[in-house]
Amino acid sequence: MSADDASRRKARRGAMPIIDGARVPLRQLRAQAPRRAIWLFAWLKILRPLLVAALWLLAARYVARRWIGAPDELSLWQQGTLYGTALLAIVATMLVLVRLRHRQAATEAPSSFSPSTLGELSSLTNVPEEELEQWQQAQRLLVHHDADGQVQAAVAPPPPPSGG
Repeated sequence: MSADDASRRKARRGAMPIIDGARVPLRQLRAQAPRRAIWLFAWLKILRPLLVAALWLLAARYVARRWIGAPDELSLWQQGTLYGTALLAIVATMLVLVRLRHRQAATEAPSSFSPSTLGELSSLTNVPEEELEQWQQAQRLLVHHDADGQVQAAVAPPPPPSGG
């Protein structure tokens, strides 16, 4: 892997939002909240995943009893094994899909979108190019729409009085 590929991948990751606080390293938690760092880390890495797994097990048990009709004669150990296996299968599938998505994202070509030209905008909005150019250069714009949301007119209001 070249340095250019690595920097592109890092930039792509940087553009992706962090949606889970559990990915924050302990040293960063210590820097942000020194007194609560250990508790936050324990919650994010241990307690919360256990709570989520327990809730999934309860949901699976409810579904199995109400809709699937799992036999009641299964022992608690057998039920736990059944639900644990189902949970592990779900987690394994998710992990495989995440890896596949990361590989796909790494091989995707960078976005080839370019800004629209005034001609393209004009043909899309049915507004003359000269008028669109004036609108782009205005710092403020008051836009009037019809009932269908199409632009009827746009006016650049006068700048507010600068008073002191």
